[in-house]
Amino acid sequence: MKYWLLGLLLLAPLSGHSAAATADEQGRWTINMRDVDIRDFTEQVASISGQTLVLDPRVKGKVSVVSQTPLRLSEVYQLFLSVLSTHGYAVVNQDGQARIIPDSEART
Repeated sequence: MKYWLLGLLLLAPLSGHSAAATADEQGRWTINMRDVDIRDFTEQVASISGQTLVLDPRVKGKVSVVSQTPLRLSEVYQLFLSVLSTHGYAVVNQDGQARIIPDSEART
């Protein structure tokens, strides 16, 4: 029931762009988002995963993610990391929180 309600909430368009993240009965997610703000995508992943994600103010941009096959939670997170990397950002875990920062800063 929890996934069904969350899935309905995630179907609402973000910032007027095409966005959807839906869950099936097994807790797998199908994510389809076109030209959404990377911050909105991060918010969706935080909602799905239950993680605390802290965004650096320099994190900006539009992303598109198209998933035809339902993904397990671990796969959603790997997809998230891939999208961040593609756009030049990285996740650094610090004090039990995941901080999203520019990749160049994460390497130092």
